[in-house]
Amino acid sequence: MIFYNVWFSFKEDSDESKEIQKLHRFLADFKRRSMIHEYRLMKNRGSKPKSTLLKYHVVIEFLDDSQFEPPFAEIAQIGIHSGLHGAMIENVSGFVVEVFEDIT
Repeated sequence: MIFYNVWFSFKEDSDESKEIQKLHRFLADFKRRSMIHEYRLMKNRGSKPKSTLLKYHVVIEFLDDSQFEPPFAEIAQIGIHSGLHGAMIENVSGFVVEVFEDIT
């Protein structure tokens, strides 16, 4: 299992509930097409200075490398600022990405 982790925040003037809906639409589309296995969106309960992480965290699960590669190829072909991905990121103010794999 591969876990694609993204920590992010939205621009201050954005409607967070609408932005979260965009994220769900984007990821639900990939899940419906079996391009991801599952995803989970979480909100950081900590605030600065106790927490140095961004406000939201999404974990996207892929079964293996064969499932991991196609979504990124599709986004690259369409363009990162186009389609559902472009709509999803237009009001993101910062993000950090890390990829982990299950070793249990």
